[in-house]
Amino acid sequence: MEESPPAVSILSDRRILLVEGAEVPLTRTQCRFLGALSARPFVVLSRAELGCMCAAAEGSVPAHVKDLRRKLGKLASCIVTVHNGGYSWRPPAVQRAGRSSTEAAICRDVQTPDVEMPPS
Repeated sequence: MEESPPAVSILSDRRILLVEGAEVPLTRTQCRFLGALSARPFVVLSRAELGCMCAAAEGSVPAHVKDLRRKLGKLASCIVTVHNGGYSWRPPAVQRAGRSSTEAAICRDVQTPDVEMPPS
């Protein structure tokens, strides 16, 4: 039996990451990084771009990404390091809406291919 991807959503107003119903608190910077990456799935963002978008020094980006991966747990692999490029968000495998009760919402404002997001 194939394992379903964990259900995940971002509550940016409260700086909370919900992973399978468990609340994971995020710092303001971690929330910004997660929002910036997940808003542009499959797009490589350089350290300079991420630093600028998230009000963080370019040199601190790898440390912030490392901390964010630790908090993502099973979803840490969603943040991909691109050699000489930067970082990219690769969403977990998502079931088509209506086919499974284990839909994963990546971000309330983001739509990924084959996913219909419920209205906010």
